[in-house]
Amino acid sequence: MKNKKIHNWDELPVLLDVNYMSLIFGVSELTVRRWAEQGKIEGRKTGHKWIFDKEHIRSMFSETEVIYG
Repeated sequence: MKNKKIHNWDELPVLLDVNYMSLIFGVSELTVRRWAEQGKIEGRKTGHKWIFDKEHIRSMFSETEVIYG
């Protein structure tokens, strides 16, 4: 999964984990966790895992922006 490229929102599951988020934003998984803990991105913690709603994250990007991986 680390080398996976994401080019289309439709390729993503409805709920995103930290790994997908790191691919979308081009940052480390640790950075994603820190952002979530600091409230910079909206997510829910279930047990030890963070999950994020794809549509909410998608709304953070303009229609013309390409997501990278």
